[in-house]
Formats: sequence, C-alpha cells, structure tokens
Amino acid sequence: MAEPDDNPDVGTSTPATNPLPGPDVHSSVPQPTEQPLPVEPTDVSEALYDAAEDGLLERVQALLLASPRADLESKHGGFQEETALCAAARNNHLDVVKCLVSAGALLDCTNYWHETPLHVSAHEGHFDIVQYLVQNIIDREDDVNLVDYVNLVDDGDETALHRAAEGSNVELVECLIEAGARIEVFNCDGRNPAMCASESDKSSAVLQLLLSRCPQIVNATQKNVVGYTCLHIAANSDAGNNVELLLGQGADPTIQDTDPLWEQTPWELACVRNRLDAMSAFAFVEMREKQAHPREHELDNIGNSPGAEYWKDLYDGPFPHYDPFPFLHIPSNTFLWALVRNCGLCFWQLA
Repeated sequence: MAEPDDNPDVGTSTPATNPLPGPDVHSSVPQPTEQPLPVEPTDVSEALYDAAEDGLLERVQALLLASPRADLESKHGGFQEETALCAAARNNHLDVVKCLVSAGALLDCTNYWHETPLHVSAHEGHFDIVQYLVQNIIDREDDVNLVDYVNLVDDGDETALHRAAEGSNVELVECLIEAGARIEVFNCDGRNPAMCASESDKSSAVLQLLLSRCPQIVNATQKNVVGYTCLHIAANSDAGNNVELLLGQGADPTIQDTDPLWEQTPWELACVRNRLDAMSAFAFVEMREKQAHPREHELDNIGNSPGAEYWKDLYDGPFPHYDPFPFLHIPSNTFLWALVRNCGLCFWQLA
C-alpha cells in the first residue's frame, strides 16, 4: 500500500507567485521595459526655434513644458544665427513672442547682425510686436531701461527707428518715438531716420511725422564724404512726393553737397541723374511759390546769365515773368547738359 504524499499541493494547478518585487506581469497595461532616452538640450532648442519660426504656439508650449530648462538663447537659422524670439518677432507671431517672453527669453537677444527682436519687428512693420516689446519693458520691474533698449544699435549703428523709418507704418514710428527713440542719431552711413524716410515716397507720412517732432533735422547733412541733406537723398532717389514735402517744410534747395568733385545742389543732382519725378516736384513747388508771390520772381533777377534772352522769350509765352529754375540761376550749364544728354539717349534708343 502506497504511503500518502506529505505535500498536499502536488498535482494541483496553483499558479506560481513572483517572489521579486516589480510590476504585475499579468496586468493588461503594458509596462516599459527600459527608461526613455533623455532628449538632448540642443535638439529641444532647435525644435523650439523651428516651432517659433512657423508660429506653432501649441508645440512651443509643449516643448517648454517638457523641457522647462531649455536654452532659449540658443541660436539657429543658418546664416541668420537668431534665437527663437527673434524668429517669432520677424514673422509676426505675437502669441509665440508672448509665450517665449513669459518663459524668460531675453528681449535684448541678437542675431548675426546684432539685431534685437525690436529691430527685426520694426523693419518688417509689425506694430503689434513692437508695441508688446515696448510695453513689456515698461511693465517689468528689473533694471532694463526703456530709452536704452529702443536705442540699441545693430552692427550698422542703426536703431529700430532707422528700420521703421524705411517703411510706411506711422503708428509704429510714433510708438518708438514716444518710447524715447532718438530722431537725430546717425548710422554708420551718416544717415538719421529722416534721411532713411526721404529715400522712398512710400515713407512720406513717416517723414512728415519725423520732421514735425524734430524740425531742425530738415537741413542736417549726412555725416560722410558726400554730405547729402534729406532733400539731396529724395532728389537722388527720384522721390517726388518727398521733394515737395521737404521744400514745404523749409528744406534749403541751395545747399551743396560736400563731394569735392561735384558740390551739387539737390536740383542739380536730380538733373544730372535724370530724376524726372524729382525735377517735376521742384518745378511744381517753384511755380506754386511764384503764383503766390509773383512780384518776387520777375525775370530781371536772371541778370546776365548765359542764354537769358532765350529763356525770357520762351517763358514770356505760357508763364510770363516766371523764373522756372531759380535753383541754378537760369539756365545752368548743368541743366543744359542734362537736357542734351537726355535728348541724345532718346535718339540713340530710336536708332
């Protein structure tokens, strides 16, 4: 007769227990077999830059949440070498700019050309970005000075106001001026913001605002070898509307540049370089002035200039007693040379 087994559990189907601590292998929730690899900081900052440049607010927020210690001052973008904040400001992504600033991004960060976010947003005409950056400086309680910030210069010695003056956003320019931007400061080319605005008719309203805030700059000369005034620059760029505006604001058309080879007035510069819109603006302003004060512009002020009798006979017709070209003491050899040159070009093109 067989003896009974001392172990009563033999032959039963009792499952074995796991003697080691750890997750339940029979659980329906999958368990990770290994810890995830940490994301490199450079990868996070580059992904953050790409998201900021494209205006992907939710992705920017997710990256900042996942990596709160991400390097916000890391520079990307190839040759631009700019931070995520610069990229967002340049592309007018206001919500992303606010998010990055709240996360601690520096407002005075710069790109390859030492442009701040204020520079790039002013250059692109992004008023909302400029307004937010300025207001953020006002609201914060650190040692950042607003006037110093808005007058920071890039590697061309240009302030944000120089950049804004080249555009047509009057509201943006006014915002910078109210924040303390200096109108009379010169860049490395010797130009102040009014000179930058004089170069294009699209900036006429900006030019008018700058002259109203700082009238003495209307006859300021460029701090370089040519010594152009705003009127020289407008005439050379064929910006007829700006020529008319500057003359109305008291610009002196008799000031010569400091180029030792030419020493030209704005009118002579327009004639020599065939700037037809500028020439028309000069003639229009002069004619309007003579209609308002006819006695001050009689033909006897021509004196004995070369060809005076010819011009007297010519202008005794439609405009009697008008001196149409006072800036050259009529008729200047410069104007005649320009006239002959233009006629020669016309004949050459027809041939």
